[in-house]
Amino acid sequence: MSETRVQADVAIVGGGVAGCMTALHLLESNPDLKVAVIEKSTLKRGGNAATGMDHYIAVSPRFFTRKKRFFMQVFQNIILPQLTGRCEAGMTDFFGPEIMEEGYEGLMKLESLGVGVRDSNGALRLVNAAGGSALWIEGAEIKPILDVRLKKLGAIALERTSAQEVLTHNGRAAGVVGFNSRTGQFVRVDAPAVLISTGTCDRFWEPVLRDCSGAPFDTASNPYMTGEGQVAALNAGGEVFGLEFAMTTISPVDWATPGISGLLSAGCRLKNALGEEFMSNYDPLGARLGAPARELIIYGMHREALEGRAPIYIDTSGLSPADIEEMRNAWSNEVPLMHSYVEKKGIVLGRDAVEAEIHMVALLPHIWNRPDMQSGVPGLFAAGDSGAMLCMAFVGAVMGGARAANGIAAYLADARPVEPGSADGQVEEARERMFSYLRREDGPRWMDLERELQRTMTRYFGLTRNESGMLSGRQKVAEIAELSAQARATNPHELMRLHETLAMVELAGITADAALMRTETRVAGQATYHVRSDYPKTSREWDRLLVATKRDGKVSLEARKATASKAKFATKGLRMLFLGPKFN
Repeated sequence: MSETRVQADVAIVGGGVAGCMTALHLLESNPDLKVAVIEKSTLKRGGNAATGMDHYIAVSPRFFTRKKRFFMQVFQNIILPQLTGRCEAGMTDFFGPEIMEEGYEGLMKLESLGVGVRDSNGALRLVNAAGGSALWIEGAEIKPILDVRLKKLGAIALERTSAQEVLTHNGRAAGVVGFNSRTGQFVRVDAPAVLISTGTCDRFWEPVLRDCSGAPFDTASNPYMTGEGQVAALNAGGEVFGLEFAMTTISPVDWATPGISGLLSAGCRLKNALGEEFMSNYDPLGARLGAPARELIIYGMHREALEGRAPIYIDTSGLSPADIEEMRNAWSNEVPLMHSYVEKKGIVLGRDAVEAEIHMVALLPHIWNRPDMQSGVPGLFAAGDSGAMLCMAFVGAVMGGARAANGIAAYLADARPVEPGSADGQVEEARERMFSYLRREDGPRWMDLERELQRTMTRYFGLTRNESGMLSGRQKVAEIAELSAQARATNPHELMRLHETLAMVELAGITADAALMRTETRVAGQATYHVRSDYPKTSREWDRLLVATKRDGKVSLEARKATASKAKFATKGLRMLFLGPKFN
């Protein structure tokens, strides 16, 4: 097969918001840099923001200056738990002030690119989302805007390219290798700095839609995000943590798309099969204020189902015409499929209830990195949901991209260029590993392996876990891993899918070990969900992370505690603060 070889200063793996923002800041500050962005789909619609975005977490400098300590407490104890759950749990360092300042800078950067962030009066508009503290944005075209801007700046776009391994030389990052999923062409990028911004792992559990439509992927998540970046980081000497935690959300029954939680932000109430509002049993303050914490919504729905009070409904009867109009506008910016769902079901907002269920969205492996977004491997960086620093989701991608660009620029100022041919031996080994599956005449296909893996993870590592079930699940994962070693692919597209599945199988083994090792229940944010029926309580002894490392082909786990700033405050006052309509 032919080969594409690129000599660059920076290789960015993953062209979502974090990767694109990193490239944007690098090229705007130094137009002479050669920045290659490797994306499995296209820059125009790659990443989780491909469908758009309707809100953004930020604090106006006017409020930040006036009540700095107050907002530090807000971000540490309310906003960050909603995004990661780990700061609130005492499991990561606290970057509240940085998030406040850089979050607003990121919002202004988006506005400068042409993303609408203000209402008709020119004011930033607060919406009751993400725990009651988000700013409205008109973000349906964020990715096309970034695509045009980056290509105008001269970014090298390697689209339809599946990156597989990070090259290293003398313990430092030296580039990336992969292949084009359409042509099968081998791709090599030599670069002294590598950024991984490949998101989470979104195909880990059975798709909601499979039973009713046979669809292989959920519409709620990006099917390209399968943990390959994290596996590449592990193989390059990096550290990964958080594999025992699931990210959960609520979806309409049999319709795996986000957007339904916006009904709760608009003031709708959850009711069980008996017609009872139940969130006051799990989050009394949030229920009273009409803004229950997202993780407690999931936990409450889970408990109600376990105790026989399912199905669960969202009562929309309290929505005003203005609420409905705002909800529809929000759906148009981020989740237009919700319009189809409401129409096909014949649901009349403001009158009918919407049946809801819990949706296991993603596995959350994060590459351990520092405040400059550099991992433990010199020259290897991670940003967005792939990284551990700052926070997750859209705001984390915007801020993480800016911070990664600064870290990479500082690193390049002192880094030695990659010596020509220094990684040639590694490249040839990687080429053989990648393409060997195409030469096989027999063996399991990617979808068969993936479906078996998803069934196993859903059954044994789903919403409720226990030692007996997880031990059975771990054995099943080991059997799937043995089968995957014999897998085959018949074309480059299948090869891409197979490598995605292989990455998930590897992460599943680590997930099994980590979930067994964490002998507690921890529900601390939408993105930190680990419930064990045999250990139903949260233990302060487990205010730590399980960090995976890989040496000589073997993965080990270490329980590591980070120092976290803690602040006590009056929750009621903070929640009330975020219910106001507007600020400048």
